[in-house]
Amino acid sequence: MFFEDEEFSDKNSEVALNIDNEEWLICDGVLEKYRNKKIEEVRVPNGVTSINTYAIMTDYSIKSIYLPKSVKRLESTGIAECDNLTKVVIENPDIEIMEWGVSFNESLKEVYIGGKRIDGIVATRYSDGAKCFERYLGEGEEIVIEEGVKQINNNAFENCMSLTKIILPDTVDTICDYAFYCCENLQELRISENVEKIGENAFYRCFNLKELKVPQSVEEIGDSAFSEWTENQTLYVPSKFESKAKGLFKRLLKVKGKWQNDCNAQIIYY
Repeated sequence: MFFEDEEFSDKNSEVALNIDNEEWLICDGVLEKYRNKKIEEVRVPNGVTSINTYAIMTDYSIKSIYLPKSVKRLESTGIAECDNLTKVVIENPDIEIMEWGVSFNESLKEVYIGGKRIDGIVATRYSDGAKCFERYLGEGEEIVIEEGVKQINNNAFENCMSLTKIILPDTVDTICDYAFYCCENLQELRISENVEKIGENAFYRCFNLKELKVPQSVEEIGDSAFSEWTENQTLYVPSKFESKAKGLFKRLLKVKGKWQNDCNAQIIYY
């Protein structure tokens, strides 16, 4: 049974700063571990201020999780690998979600923050506190990523079949592994001149992107970044990524960089 409404009633919540029992391990307001593996609807006690790393993890019973307004921070992998989790309700509109905070929950479809359903989770990057786009949850054909986001996280748009257009802000500097994995209907996307890294399998099976330009700012392209691209697609790639092999040797061995694995697109170096 899911929450009756998104009005966030705390009627059944208990104030808790230190609890150690069969269900909860809470130390000074930090949820260290949720131990009950049999409940579908989990309501974190009021008074918890932070969800620690691995606190709610690898639980196949959970379908919905409620975080009260007292929760101010969700650590990396705080809620992770709960394969049947479909809904997360967060009362605090100002909660800080660290990167990978709600990660690897394959069935997650709905997230509410401060009473509003959101299309995408924006988290905080550990290395420098910058914004990173964690996960797309919408069903529309187009999304505009907010200005200031610097990183598109692993699997952020994985299997988003509805999307045909993604607008990235110029602030993005990193596209992580599997970021746009199997966005098979994606037709329009531009990589800005501030991007420095494209991860492994980042654009796997994006075969409706007719062309894509990798800017000169990119210093690293991960293995199989454009895997399953077809001969009907075109990639414009900086010449620094072209194989150093020359002439007959290059033609005979068909030398390629690992980033070209399983990529049949036309590659134009510039």
